[in-house]
Amino acid sequence: MATLRSGSSDSVSSVSFSPDGLLIASGSYDRKVKLWSRSGTLLKTLTGHKDSVMSVSFSPDGKVLASAGRDNRVILWNLDLDDLLVRGCDWVGDYLRTNPNVSDRDRHLCDGVAPKSQF
Repeated sequence: MATLRSGSSDSVSSVSFSPDGLLIASGSYDRKVKLWSRSGTLLKTLTGHKDSVMSVSFSPDGKVLASAGRDNRVILWNLDLDDLLVRGCDWVGDYLRTNPNVSDRDRHLCDGVAPKSQF
């Protein structure tokens, strides 16, 4: 059993379960969004709000997490790992291909990752 804290500056103000039930997102008064495993292990802390996070909610497919804060901002967090991999490979592709200091093995890190234009 895991307990999300209450009664302190990092008190939880909102909780949401992912559609598949594997992740829990929490928003708190310390301006942070946290992703937890369902067993209660902290997986990632997301920062970006300038004031308390008042609400968190997953999209129906679980690929986006929305957080709303007292800073009058809604942040959409991309949780789609396939999309993040494609974006990362798009970003480092030229570096991996052209930098003379990259090992031959590392040059192929993004082999098989489809570029955005193929989606």
